[in-house]
Parts: sequence; structure tokens; C-alpha cells
Amino acid sequence: MRRWVDEGRVKELLKSDRLSIGEIKKDLYGIRMPLILDRELPPIKLEFIAENRFKLNPCEIGELGLPLLNLTDRFTSKLLANADRYLDSSTHARDLIDLTILRLSRPIPTESILAAEANYRVRQPLREAIVNFQNKPEWRASCYEALSVDNPVRIIDGLDELATDFELEATERSFRETDFSYLETKQEEDPMV
Repeated sequence: MRRWVDEGRVKELLKSDRLSIGEIKKDLYGIRMPLILDRELPPIKLEFIAENRFKLNPCEIGELGLPLLNLTDRFTSKLLANADRYLDSSTHARDLIDLTILRLSRPIPTESILAAEANYRVRQPLREAIVNFQNKPEWRASCYEALSVDNPVRIIDGLDELATDFELEATERSFRETDFSYLETKQEEDPMV
């Protein structure tokens, strides 16, 4: 991959002419670049990282033709990343937030937990990250802003799924994190509501 970057061949990875590549950054740990699909939308962050803490399973091909980690490996890598960085406020809880979105699709696979914990503990750091995020609404709001999260309702929905997995209480939601879609349904049924 580094050779492709050095030779200016990264564009060959893209199977879609709808994508363009922003500034490429590389360091000891990997290669990072923004993919731009639409100038009106935030870029997609693409990372190629050296991962030797667990064996990767076969990848999936995304709708833009890019190879993606399969769902089990996405959970494993995010469990490890959360354990590594959950105490670092400069990350704005991005690994936990990624886990909340993944959790909306399915429970954390046992295979992911076992693969991650073959390296070090990930369950206790995840539990601590959940409790910390739940207990600090101002911190959550600053994370949403820093990460350009436009739908915190989904984040808290996923967080509450994770909380349930750890037998924790649901999150006390701020106004912005509350789902009011049920009111739209009631209003359609009875316009006087």
C-alpha cells in the first residue's frame, strides 16, 4: 500500500469515479486519507492500518467497491481501539460512538470479544466508557460537535443497547438526544395533537 501511495497509484483502488481523494497522511501505523463523495457532505475517513493483534477474516466489498472489514472484525478493532483510547478526551469518544452504531446492527459477537481479549481486557474499559459517556451530557454534546454527529438519537439508542448488554440503566437523554418521531405518527393519526 505504501508503494502505491509513493507512486501516486492510490486512485486505482477506487472502483467508482464518484469518489476523489483528499490529502494523504502516512506514518508508522498506517495511511489515512479522506474520500470525498459529495462536496456538500463531510468526507469519508479511509484508513489502512497495520493490525497484528488479531487475524482478519475475509473482507466484504462495500457499495462503492471498496474492501471493508467484515462486521466481526469491525467490532474487534473498535473494542481494541476503545480499550486503547477511552480515557483520551482528545478522541471525543469516537471509538465508543462507532461501537454504538455497530451495536444497532447486532450484539457484539462473542468471536470479537475473544479475539480482542486474546490481547488485553476490553470489556471493563468498554463498561467504563459507557458509564462515563452516560453520566456526562455536556461531554456528549461536545463529542457530537467535534465529530459532526447530526443524529445523537441513534448514538444514544446504540449506547443503551450496549448498556443493556452490561446490565446498566438506560441513558438519561438530553432534549437533542430524545426521539420525538412518535409525535409525528400521532399527529398524522390525529392532526389536533
